[in-house]
Amino acid sequence: MRIALVADLHGNVPAVRAVEDDIKRRGVDKIWCLGDIVGKGPDSPDTMDWAVRNCEIVLRGNWDEGVGTLDGKDRDSSAAKWYRRQLGEERVAKLASLPLEHRFVFCGKKARLLHGRNTVPDIVYPDSPIEQRLQFFNVEDKPDIVGYADIHRPFWIQINDTGILFNTGSVGNPLGGNTLANYAIIEGEIVSDTPICHSIISVPYDRDEAIRRTIARADLPNGAAFVNELTVARYSR
Repeated sequence: MRIALVADLHGNVPAVRAVEDDIKRRGVDKIWCLGDIVGKGPDSPDTMDWAVRNCEIVLRGNWDEGVGTLDGKDRDSSAAKWYRRQLGEERVAKLASLPLEHRFVFCGKKARLLHGRNTVPDIVYPDSPIEQRLQFFNVEDKPDIVGYADIHRPFWIQINDTGILFNTGSVGNPLGGNTLANYAIIEGEIVSDTPICHSIISVPYDRDEAIRRTIARADLPNGAAFVNELTVARYSR
């Protein structure tokens, strides 16, 4: 079983198209999305429709929550209102209904997938204090493998004897100096206790088109910051 894990699409259609083509070339069996399908970029309706149409599982990210839920902290901001107008009522309601995490067994190990800061208290990086990294595992029915998104920087590490922690990176808003569209693939048997194969994929895409689309949407909240993030892969808001 080969599962592609995508996240943080953020309204970047050219990046999503490039990743979709790459996934098809690799003969992946399933696509799962770890959230933040809307916000930041100019084409949230398109990236949301793509995720709902192509991903067997779609989780709710912090941007999805801020736009789509009644208690999202950004719900009443001018940016959240802009995205809700762009998305329309049906898509906003769908955002609010998305689950926060997915539990399953993979290669005989308990696995947990989630987005990040809307489920755990902190923003966690690979070099964050061990106490912050362990919070992913300190839950009922402690998982052996945890995958998340949120920080837009892919990695795969072993946490002492606790388990594997990995990040998918971002399709539509890569950060950390890597301007390519990033996603992860995990490969193995769903139930059997077998080795796990993993890959972090970085895909070139038409970044110039993504920038043009952003600039053309003159009323996009923080559009200039998004253009800069696409250009240098550094957080700009």
